[in-house]
Amino acid sequence: MLPILPPLPSAAVEGSSSWRNPQIERWHLPALVFFLLVLVINGVIGALTLRHIAAAPWLNQLILPATALTCLAGLARRLPAQNVAMVGAVLAGLGWAVGCLEAGTGLPFGPLHFSDAFGIRLLGGVPWPYPFLWIAVVITGRGMARLILRPYRKTTYYGFWVIGLATFLAVAFDFCLEPFAAGAGGWWEWETSRFTGTWHGAPWVNFLGWAVAHGLFIAFVTPWLINKQPVKQPMDFHPLSVWIALHGLVLIGNASQGRWSAAGAGLLVAGITSGFAVRGARGISSSGQAQI
Repeated sequence: MLPILPPLPSAAVEGSSSWRNPQIERWHLPALVFFLLVLVINGVIGALTLRHIAAAPWLNQLILPATALTCLAGLARRLPAQNVAMVGAVLAGLGWAVGCLEAGTGLPFGPLHFSDAFGIRLLGGVPWPYPFLWIAVVITGRGMARLILRPYRKTTYYGFWVIGLATFLAVAFDFCLEPFAAGAGGWWEWETSRFTGTWHGAPWVNFLGWAVAHGLFIAFVTPWLINKQPVKQPMDFHPLSVWIALHGLVLIGNASQGRWSAAGAGLLVAGITSGFAVRGARGISSSGQAQI
């Protein structure tokens, strides 16, 4: 007599929404709205050059924590809470550690010092919002890489391609971020000579440092970012929305200070990467065949 098998979970059914964690789902939209509200207000302040108002500094300091919050809430819809907590804690700890190294030695990014306007300094001279930068960049970059590579997720070494592409996206984002962070954002200042080869003050070695640091960070936390449950999950455009919103804020800040080359670069990076993400999300491979 054949045993009676239990029915498959509803999350395995095509188009089912029960893959989401219902306890976290209720907090996902408020976290996303809070993130967008913080970015919109800061964008208005930057566009109208209202940095002198009393609320501007602490609103500026909320950008990275709000981004990290919505990134972690987005992850928690499809991953166990302990995985998400570990990812957040590890990335924050590694981000603080690399910030301490940077503040003390100028490595691995180059000679910079954090601005007092960036926030109260933690142990090691690292402003409190700085560790949230790495949570936001690693999670958003990996989400974008998964969208872009969605048609090829059945291929060999897909996981390594995701890590490599996410690292490339992180460096591309930093290319747009540096003029904003040293300008309209007021997060840090570079101590480089004007005769040194730089990109709006940031030395080129900074981008190599970002590639190495991000590559190590994402490789370290990837085991906690993998869903061990064999469940089909629909496309998640949350990373794309965060990516576009961050680039929008950075673009407005760079344009408000007349950094037109940085603004143009940001528009180009955001447009190309978003286009590839939408194409990948549709599941169309280079051969034109749909992938499921």
